[in-house]
Amino acid sequence: MTTDAASRRARREGLGVALATSAYGISFGALAVASGLDIWQTCVLSLVMFTGGRSSPSSA
Repeated sequence: MTTDAASRRARREGLGVALATSAYGISFGALAVASGLDIWQTCVLSLVMFTGGRSSPSSA
């Protein structure tokens, strides 16, 4: 595989990740607004939920 083909493949895969992450972020933000959270509460909750997914010893 040439570097040009590898670059196109990486961009295509990155776009898929970006679209999925954006959809998650928009839905999370909409739910946060609907539940009455302010921007800082939403950011902290998103950070804790995203980074805390593997913090449980039983999930390893």
